[in-house]
Amino acid sequence: MGFMVMTVNPAIQSMIRDGRTHQFGNVIFGGSDKNHAAHGR
Repeated sequence: MGFMVMTVNPAIQSMIRDGRTHQFGNVIFGGSDKNHAAHGR
């Protein structure tokens, strides 16, 4: 079993506010290089 910790940024806040939580994957995997580097650690 696994889990993911997500840091809330303005894009995520907007999605939560607008009820578009199904789009979280797009933000997680389409994020900046900084986020991609964190996935490899």
